[in-house]
Amino acid sequence: MAVIDKLAWICVLDGRLLVARSRGREAFYLPGGKREEGESDAEALTREVREEVGAQLEAGTLRHVLTHEAPAHGKPGLTVRMTCYEAAHRGALAPHSEIEELAWVTLAEADSLSDGARGVLEQLAGQGLVRSQAPRPRAVLFDLDDTLVDTREVKWEHARQVTRQFYGFELTDAELEASWGKPFDVMITELYRNSASLEQMRADNEALEPHYPKAEIPGAIETVRRLAGAGLLLGVVTSTNTARARAQMRTIGFPLGSFEIIQGADRTQRHKPDPRVFEPALERLAESGIGPASTVYVGDSAADRAAAIGAGMDLIAIASSLPRDAAPEGHRPAVLGSVVELPGHLLG
Repeated sequence: MAVIDKLAWICVLDGRLLVARSRGREAFYLPGGKREEGESDAEALTREVREEVGAQLEAGTLRHVLTHEAPAHGKPGLTVRMTCYEAAHRGALAPHSEIEELAWVTLAEADSLSDGARGVLEQLAGQGLVRSQAPRPRAVLFDLDDTLVDTREVKWEHARQVTRQFYGFELTDAELEASWGKPFDVMITELYRNSASLEQMRADNEALEPHYPKAEIPGAIETVRRLAGAGLLLGVVTSTNTARARAQMRTIGFPLGSFEIIQGADRTQRHKPDPRVFEPALERLAESGIGPASTVYVGDSAADRAAAIGAGMDLIAIASSLPRDAAPEGHRPAVLGSVVELPGHLLG
């Protein structure tokens, strides 16, 4: 029987294995691929991982984990031999090239994998390296705008009025959509076309802010109370600056004491969709013995989705009216119509 020789990267985070799915395929597989002529295993795997998931394997850290043979997925009569290595990496994990989706799996999700990847997963679970099933969530991190707080329509009109009144031009929908969701200072700099100093643009924004108040997504405050009452640790990770986020939440009526973490754009140099945006929050959770596998992020955008999955968390998506943020067909995260459905989804 003909044998296909492949290399695979074993990346386990908090007891879950990283897998990838190519565009147009249903089964997930391990990141990696074939050697090119003259390449060593380290060179080939480093190249393949960089091309598929954007991470850079650190030289000198490759360690052989196992070699597994299985029928090639969807190719009768062929066998695939997978030489599997673990290695430290740097950089953000995200789908690249032909990869459409990344996921973190336990043994309970083995049926979603190709034959070869499933065999590797089973061996890793047998060695105690991968969980048999996902743990129950112990923490919930929220996006703020249009997840807990009804934001986009009122803030787009706010931005339009600022540019009319102070800078003499009309914002387009394309400009608003392109800048929406970016860190606050970056967003207003782009939207106001750098028409004044950052301090002045902030002041102009704040001058009209009382005329454009935000409100809770109906039922969001009660959702927070129910989840906190159930013993879940809660947090917010938002592109709004921390002080602004806290002030807005307090004004709207959110019980700030229910949140262990409120992290704004000023608390990190990373921003969604970079998964490293969650590092400060995850460090706080780790102090309570809570890892990414026990944490879910709740958000409404494609950037939320990419950042959460890259950080090793599950995402619960809130349906968005922006076409760019619609959950891709066939992707794994649950999609809820509103955050008010969250307690039923998490608590049963």
